[in-house]
Amino acid sequence: MLKPEHPYTIVSVVTPETDDPSTSGRVINFPCAPTVSHEMLEQGAGLTWSLRGPWRDRGYATMESLYAQERNPEGAAAWAKFIADGQAGKRVGVFSREQLPREVLRRQACGETDTTQALVDAKRTAPVTNKVASK
Repeated sequence: MLKPEHPYTIVSVVTPETDDPSTSGRVINFPCAPTVSHEMLEQGAGLTWSLRGPWRDRGYATMESLYAQERNPEGAAAWAKFIADGQAGKRVGVFSREQLPREVLRRQACGETDTTQALVDAKRTAPVTNKVASK
């Protein structure tokens, strides 16, 4: 568990689409800091991180980029609050699927192109949680 006083930024990465509902479109949260590195992430200016090219080429995406692609600042703000509340030790439960980027829902539905059906299908799979990846 991350403690609020730790200077970590959580970078949420979405796994690529696969044929397996247990791995397709899963969200992995990486704690990042100048002294903490992850194989798939690189630090940009200041305290920003992005996916390294090979990982992006394999279909991984950050939640931040998916919200930006969909021009969904409300969803992005809700996700940022969800992550911040988790870092602060507040009970956060499960993030609302209705606020996830459509691409996450599509990936979780293993390629379903109808986003309405993807939402229905995604509700049958494991929920998105505030799980943090280990080093």
